[in-house]
Parts: sequence; structure tokens; C-alpha cells
Amino acid sequence: MRDGQERSKLSKWDMDALQEYPYSVTAAERQGGFWRLETNRGMKAFYRHEEKADQVAGTHAMLEHLADRGFRRASRFIRTRDGRPFAQRGPYTYVLTDWLNGRSPDFRRDEDLRQAAQTLAAIHRSGEGFPGGPEQATAQVGRLLKALAERRETLLWYRQLAQMKRRAGEIDDVLSEWGPEFEQRAVRSLRRVTDALMKPVTGNNWTICHRNWREENLHMEGNRLLATGWDGCSLDLPAAELAQFMRRVADRRDWDVESASQLVDAYRQVRDLSALERELLLGLLEFPQRFWALVASHYRGNGESAPEQLREEIAREAPRQAFVTSLAGRLDGSD
Repeated sequence: MRDGQERSKLSKWDMDALQEYPYSVTAAERQGGFWRLETNRGMKAFYRHEEKADQVAGTHAMLEHLADRGFRRASRFIRTRDGRPFAQRGPYTYVLTDWLNGRSPDFRRDEDLRQAAQTLAAIHRSGEGFPGGPEQATAQVGRLLKALAERRETLLWYRQLAQMKRRAGEIDDVLSEWGPEFEQRAVRSLRRVTDALMKPVTGNNWTICHRNWREENLHMEGNRLLATGWDGCSLDLPAAELAQFMRRVADRRDWDVESASQLVDAYRQVRDLSALERELLLGLLEFPQRFWALVASHYRGNGESAPEQLREEIAREAPRQAFVTSLAGRLDGSD
């Protein structure tokens, strides 16, 4: 969802929407893309979205499914006086939730990492069985494979472009030298992911995923980890979301395989990973995502990637590949 708030004060539409809830607002403070409200019944978070109501309703349905299956550590939507999970005014859809207290976790801390991994696993376990999973499987697999294939092809195309330049810059020279090696790694990753996805899978391979599992969307409250930021949640492959989470953690922990093993072990204490899911996880981790992103950003003109950044990423690649190889051995030995 894209937040539609642009003003520093609640607008008339905002105030009208709040009238649909059984609360009296005593104070409002802007907090980035939403409002923190003081009410006669505690602190609330108030969001104004530009999305259509059916998109917001879809998010609400997923959160309710998670709650029905036992996961109640999410910022569920508070219903209006007439029982709706959102209010509408003009082109906007409004959502009200309880305010979640607590500090943000730090993925560099072992205990916080364990909590984050187990909470993500709890979401994936509780999200199984949501209507529409099998029907979306073919399309989702196609989108994932297409995205990886296009990134592999653009690496080749950008390298050819660099080699055709009469006056090559430093990034062109670096890409000409290192491009073939990273293209081969992208090919191996794509083959591994394809092999995993083309084999028969069960409905449990598709579940509700948060899709933005970052520290700023998580709140440590005592021994519990609470989750906000459900705007992008959807049905997806849990191994794909786990790979994104692991990559984010590995970047901060210098691709330390011990930390990754602890993360996977914590996840599997709540929800196990099938052999195909483990293979998909490794294939996605193997893709040279950061190298591709730097190259694409430079040649698309979305920002200048310094040659030093590209060289630093090249230097990190050997440890990253060693990380994937070592993790594969540990996962194979965990059956």
C-alpha cells in the first residue's frame, strides 16, 4: 500500500473517517507514513492509503486467517462502529490498529535473530491453507523464474554494451572483466531454482508471507516479537521470503555460516523445510543479487554506482559462494 498522507495535520476527511470508530481522539502525532493517536482507550495507529478497498480487504482477510490459525502477534485492523475493517472517505481507505510498543530488534544479536526467525516461521505455518494458494502457484512460479532469467540476461546485455563503447569507463572495464563469471553464477542459480520449482509441490509450499521482514516492522515486547508493516503481505513461497531474510542478515554478519545455521535451526523448530524448499533457498541465495543491482543501477541511469562499490562486491563474492556451499552441506546433513 502507498501512504497518501502529505499534510502535517489531520485533514477533514481524516477526522470524518475517525468518527466511524468508537474512540475519542485527544492527540495526534505524525509518525512517518501514519499517525499515532492518543484516544480514550489507549494508543492507536491510523493509516491513510490510496489503495482501493478490495486491496485493503485482502490484507485484512490474511491477518484474520493468521489469527484464526493461532498467530496473534500482528497489527490487526480495528473494526468501525458498523463492523467494517476500514473506513473510506473520498479516494482514501483508512485503517486503524492498536499501537504496538517495544523496541526494534537487532539482527546482529543472536536472541533477536532467533525470535525473528521463529516468528517468521509461525507466520508461514499459520498462513497455510489460505484460499487461492494452489491457483496462484503457476503464475507466481512464472514470475519468479522470469525475474531471475531477465536479470541474468541483463548482465550479459550490459557487458556487451560496455564492450561496444569507444570510451569505456572504469565500471565498463570492471564489468567486461568480471561479467562472465557472475553471469555463470546467475545461470547456476537459475538452474537450481528452476529444478526446485518444476518438481511437484504440495499446497503447503504456498502460504501467507509478510514480504517486508525488516527490523523497522518488528517490535520486541518482553519475550514476544510483534509484527507491523503488512501492506505488502501476499501468498508466496516461504522459502523465497526466508532467503530474503537470510540475505539481509548475512550482509550484516559478513556471511557467517554459523549465524545462518542458527537462523535456519530456529525457523525449523517452528516450521520444517522440505528438501525442495531447502534447494530453492540455496538457489536464491546463490544468485549474485547485489552485483546485478549495482550494474543495473549504473546502466539504467538510476544512480551512479562507484567502481569501488562494484569491486567491493566482487571481493565479497567468494565468501558468499563459500557460505552457500557450507550451508548446503549443513542442510543436507540435517535430515
